[in-house]
Amino acid sequence: MVMWMEQMSMDGRVRKDWYVDHSSGECIVWGHDPRPYPTIVNDTVNIDQGVVFGGMLTAWRMPERESVSVAALQNYAGDPDSPLKRWEQRRFAPPNLRKFKEGFTVQTGSRLDVSIQGEVARTAIDTFSHFTVPLEELVYIPPTMSPPPVASSVEGYLEHPRDAFHYYRSQGVTRMVAEKKHMGSRAILLLFRDQEAAKQRVGRAMLGNIVTRTGRSFFDPTTEQNVLTRLHADLTADGYFERHQTEFVLLDAEIVPWNLKARELIASQYAHVAEASLMDRGTVLDKLREAEAAGRDVSEWLQETEVKLANATTFRDVFQNYCWDVKELGDIRIAPFHTLAHRTGTFWDQTHEWHMEQNREFARMSSFMMETEFRVITSEADEAEVIRWWDEMTAAGHEGIVIKPETFRTWNGNKMIQPAIKVRGRAYLHIIYGMDYLAPENLSRLSKRKTSKKERHALMESALGMEGVERFVRREPVERVHECVLATLALESEKVDPRL
Repeated sequence: MVMWMEQMSMDGRVRKDWYVDHSSGECIVWGHDPRPYPTIVNDTVNIDQGVVFGGMLTAWRMPERESVSVAALQNYAGDPDSPLKRWEQRRFAPPNLRKFKEGFTVQTGSRLDVSIQGEVARTAIDTFSHFTVPLEELVYIPPTMSPPPVASSVEGYLEHPRDAFHYYRSQGVTRMVAEKKHMGSRAILLLFRDQEAAKQRVGRAMLGNIVTRTGRSFFDPTTEQNVLTRLHADLTADGYFERHQTEFVLLDAEIVPWNLKARELIASQYAHVAEASLMDRGTVLDKLREAEAAGRDVSEWLQETEVKLANATTFRDVFQNYCWDVKELGDIRIAPFHTLAHRTGTFWDQTHEWHMEQNREFARMSSFMMETEFRVITSEADEAEVIRWWDEMTAAGHEGIVIKPETFRTWNGNKMIQPAIKVRGRAYLHIIYGMDYLAPENLSRLSKRKTSKKERHALMESALGMEGVERFVRREPVERVHECVLATLALESEKVDPRL
C-alpha cells in the first residue's frame, strides 16, 4: 500500500521528522518540506525537491521503489531565502540520528539501493559515537573484497587466479587488471591544498586526515601531522594541486609494514602460535626419530610430523615477511591504488590502468609513496602470464593479487558485477585458515565455504562508497555523505566469515 501525505499541518506549522517513528508498514510518499534530494527513512520517501525554487521534480516508481528526478529549468520563485538555500546553509549541521537508528535506505547511482536494518544501524552509530574521526571528515569507507566465488578448479589450491578469470569472462568482461596485493593496512588519505580549502569542505582548518577502513585515525595525532606535512610539501612542490586544478585529493591506499597497525594482533595470534607449534612439533619429531633409530616402525607418524613441522615453519615465515622495524617516518610506505576524487569530480569511469598510472605519479612525487605492480589481461596468454607471476610472487612470500574488471562499475545487463576479487597465495593462506589447512580433509571442507554474503556486501559497500564520494564532491550536506559511510559501517558489523 502506498499513501500520499503532506507535511504541512492545518495551522501552517511543519512537524519535524515525524517519519522517524513510522512503523505501520505502509509506504508513505510525502512532500511540502523541500529537500535537495529524496529522503528515504522507515518506508517513507520525501519527493519534494523544490522544483519551484530551482531544485528538481521527482517521481516515485512503484513497485520498483525508486525515484526519478529532473532538474528545474530555473528558480521560478526567485526567493532569496528559499528552503533549498537554507538547506545549503545548514550543510555542516549534525544529522538527526533518530532517522537512522531504526533502519534506513540509501539510494545510490549504481542501480543498487541499500537498506540497513535497525540493529546493525545502531551498532554503527555506536562506533561513530566512540571511535571514528568526526563525521564531517569521514568521506569514504572502502568496500570489502571477496575471494573467487567457486571452489578452486586447480587441485591442491583453495584460491587460484584461473577461477577469478572464469568469473569475469562468464560476466562478459574482456579486459581485466591484476594488481599486486600489499600485505599492510588499508587507509584512506584526504589531502587538502590548504587549510582554507579544508574549512570549505569539512568545516575546519586542517591539512587532511588518514583513516582506517573502520573510520578511525590511522596514526596518533603527532605522527599523522608529520606524515601529512611531508605529503603536502611533496605534492605542493610538484605543483599537484595546481596541475589538476583541485583543492583536495582523496586516495584509497595500503600502508606498510603490516605490523605498523597490527603489532598486537601479530604478537597474540601469530608469533606465540608459531613459537609454540615449532617447539611442540620439533620435540615430537626428535622423539620419533629416536624411536625410529631404536628400531620401531614409526615411519607414517614421522612423515606426518615432518609435514606438520614444515607447515609451522611456513606459518612463521609468512607473517614475518610483512613486518619490519619502523624507526622513523621514512620506514613507512604508502601505496595509493585508487585516486578517488578531486574537486572536479570522481574517477569511477577511469580504467584501473589509469589509476595505476596515477599511483606511479605519486611515487615519483613523494618518497612516502610506492608503486604497485600490475598486469593488463586481454587474452589467454595474458592469463597464463599472470598465473606465472602470481605463482612466483606468492612462493616468495607475498600475499597475492587483486583481479578487477577494467573500471569500477561494470554491469552484466542490469546487474553490477564484483568490483574486485582477491586471490591469495597458498603460503599466505596458512595464516588465515591455519597452518595445516592444506591437509586433504581440511582443504576438502574449506572448498565448500560460502562466499555469497561476502559478495553481496562487496557490491553494496562499493555502491555506497562511490555514492558518498560523489555527494562529497557535489558539496552536499554532511548528513547525505554520512548516511553512506554509516551504512557501510553497518554492513561491516554484520556477521560474515572473517577469513574470506
